[in-house]
Amino acid sequence: MIVAATMADLRAKSVAALQNADRIELLGYYAANDRGGGEFVWNGTDSRPDDGGGVIKPTAVFGNGRLNRLVGGMSDPYLHSSWYGIKADNSTDNSTQLQALINASVSLGINAVYIDPCPTSSINFNTQITLAPNIVIRGAKKDVSILKFTNASNTVFAFSIFMPNGPDAGLKAPQFFDLTLNCRSGIQINNPAGGFTDDATSQQALTSAFIQRCGIYSTNPNTAGTIGIQMSKITEGIVQDCEITGFGIHIDFEGSENCRIRDNRMVGAVSEFVLANSHGTFGNGLIVDSNFMAAIVNGGNAYLVSSYRSIAVTNNWVEGAGNYTAVWWLQQAQSAVAVIRDNFVSMQPATVTNAFKVDDTTDGNGGGVGTGYILIDYCNNQGANFPGAAGIGNFNGNTGLSYYTGGGAVRRKVMHSGNYAGFGDIGFPFNSRSSSLDGQNLTPNVVAYFSPNDDGLNFNGLGITVKCRNGAFQLTSTGSNNYLDFSNTDKPTPTGTLKLYVLAASASGGTIRAAVTDAGSVVGSFAGQVLTAKPAWYLMNNSGAAVATSGGCRVYADTNDIQLYAAVLSQ
Repeated sequence: MIVAATMADLRAKSVAALQNADRIELLGYYAANDRGGGEFVWNGTDSRPDDGGGVIKPTAVFGNGRLNRLVGGMSDPYLHSSWYGIKADNSTDNSTQLQALINASVSLGINAVYIDPCPTSSINFNTQITLAPNIVIRGAKKDVSILKFTNASNTVFAFSIFMPNGPDAGLKAPQFFDLTLNCRSGIQINNPAGGFTDDATSQQALTSAFIQRCGIYSTNPNTAGTIGIQMSKITEGIVQDCEITGFGIHIDFEGSENCRIRDNRMVGAVSEFVLANSHGTFGNGLIVDSNFMAAIVNGGNAYLVSSYRSIAVTNNWVEGAGNYTAVWWLQQAQSAVAVIRDNFVSMQPATVTNAFKVDDTTDGNGGGVGTGYILIDYCNNQGANFPGAAGIGNFNGNTGLSYYTGGGAVRRKVMHSGNYAGFGDIGFPFNSRSSSLDGQNLTPNVVAYFSPNDDGLNFNGLGITVKCRNGAFQLTSTGSNNYLDFSNTDKPTPTGTLKLYVLAASASGGTIRAAVTDAGSVVGSFAGQVLTAKPAWYLMNNSGAAVATSGGCRVYADTNDIQLYAAVLSQ
């Protein structure tokens, strides 16, 4: 039996002694019991390079002959960071040793590394670590195994893989578990841009990118251009049970599918907590569920999705401070199905321009590339502490429209049911429980939707006679100076006639009326509807009057104390 106190001592052993030993024991890498020790065997035919921890070339060897560390097995199937001389002293640059650890894991066929516990310091490194497919990097626990990337660039990721298509197609992506990473930009799992389509023959090279139970913290917080996690063209990208703070963008999915962001705590983003862009028309399957998001810097969004299809945003809690452009923004929506439900938004003392925003830039271009259906199920959300008159829906260029048909064959349906906001709050449709347009069975689609809470509405003649009461406008008197005038502004103009619905209430049983307009002039009228105290939908066309697609409508009070929540034109 040969015993070496340190790695330097082990390398200095004679070849003859190593060849004749039944057992070779290393007590520690730099000192006994520093976790760098282990058991080795002599392999006289091995000619592999010295990898710093698993394959060791003694100083006296000039040809074949290496010391092979005994590793693997069900009890501990990892290469340990301490085995490769990686120091957790919060000062040493361990870049070379960390890269050697990753490379050795691949060359030895183990594909799993373990970051040993260092709860009172950190493992520092200054050079980006290049990852390999299939590798698993695991720590003992978040805030126990701590890595710190000291590179001063905001755009250089601490860990990165840029994997091409072709012979590597179908390989598993790197995975991270149970560790802390302090950095300016964190983990990048990417494929090359270009030549990537929906076609099954050109699927991305990497699958199953998991990042779970990790803490990823910015060392240069509130700085634009920094990214916590970026995954591009990944099948099954999962970020779960992580804490992420201080980046420009916390999680960036580009052109990926079947991605899940669940049970994370995200604090202090500059632009977006979640950014999901597509490459071309690709981007399918995104779930954002049960996350806590707080303190975005001015002008950002809790989540922004561009050209994705099949999106579910559920059970999230979003709160201030910061001025949000939109809490949920579905951008360039084409053939999408989006479910945005059971979320809670508390923005005090910040303000929100739009709680929910959809912007389809292809609409009105003769169909463009957007064909099919967009179905947005926006249900059972709650908003509180909105201090300003923010818009509930901003569609296609800040027009205040929440329902409209699109160019070509595109049809849209937006369902709002059971959404709620407290007294004086703005931000979710109708601000009244169980006030759902869906019960009217509007077919084939809604052309234009207006609520007094929307930005961009044309309140002709309302003036000082209107005040906001719990998200509704109160029509306090009759006459020509007390009405809401709007017209069909959808592109292109639908065919046939339209139906007019209003969502209104009156504690005194007041009557609401409407008129058909053309270029601002009244050309026909509807019979009045006596209102109930609880908000309800009323079909104003029951008397037989119709709204021409080239015309518009005027809604006004016949008696006092009318609360008007919304008006809808349906084809």
